[in-house]
Formats: sequence, C-alpha cells, structure tokens
Amino acid sequence: MDGTPVNKEAVVLGLVLRNLDNFDMSSFNGRLTLQKTIYLMQAFGINIGYDFSWYLRGPYSSKLASNGFALQEVYRNIPKGSFDNKQIQKKFDRFIEFMGDKKSDPDRIEILASIHFLKKVYPNMSKSAILERVKKKQKYFTIKQCELGWTELKKESLI
Repeated sequence: MDGTPVNKEAVVLGLVLRNLDNFDMSSFNGRLTLQKTIYLMQAFGINIGYDFSWYLRGPYSSKLASNGFALQEVYRNIPKGSFDNKQIQKKFDRFIEFMGDKKSDPDRIEILASIHFLKKVYPNMSKSAILERVKKKQKYFTIKQCELGWTELKKESLI
C-alpha cells in the first residue's frame, strides 16, 4: 500500500465497488467512471459520505478520489457482500439494474451524472439549458445523447 490511510468511507466504498466490479484507478476513464458511478449511486439514495462539486467533467469529489487511490492496492482483497439495511440493499439492487451496460460507458455515465447534478443544484434551470450545458462539456456529446440521459433519469424519478 502507498501509505495512504484507509478511512471509514473508503472501507464502505470498497465494499460497494466490489459489488459493482468496475473499479480502476489506473486510467483517466477509470477514475471518471468511479466519480460518476458513486455520484449516481448516491442519487439513488445510498449516501456513503461523499460531497460533490462541479468540475470540468461534471460532479467531482476530491475525497472520493483520495479514497479510490487508497483502495487501489487492497481492493481485490475486499469480500463481496450486501448492506445490512434491507431498504438500502433494495436501492442498491435498483441502482445496479439501472447501471447495467452503462457501467462500462464513461461518456454515458458522465452525461447522466452531469444532468442530475445540474438539475439538483439549479432546480429552476430549464431542461434545454441543462442539456446544452452538458453537451458543451465534450465536443463529441450530442443533444440526442443528452436527451436519452434525461429520459433515463426521468424514468427512474431522479429528476
């Protein structure tokens, strides 16, 4: 281990990540996926203690990044498990189902997390303004991708 202490949030994060099975701090896309996945999971009502602010690629938590790096060497030794609280486990199962094939698509989860964050922080911002702001983050994002993201979040009652 690199000497970074593993705190309580990191332990819970490790348990969550073992069940998601898509943790990778070695690449930019892996780190982006971590940020957006945990942000979205918390949007589903499973708050494991991370606060997010807006950054270049959407919601970002420096504490989450630190904990991710602290976990990278011990991650595979963490057993898979479930939440003791049945309501939280039900929310987590719903989240896992929602993620489906999204968990391996960093662009898609970046769009979803960004739309959700903007709608949460700016509840009076119009849908078109939110989608336009998300589209401008990456030159290759399209309005169609953003519309699809909006629809997915709406279907889950997240916006």
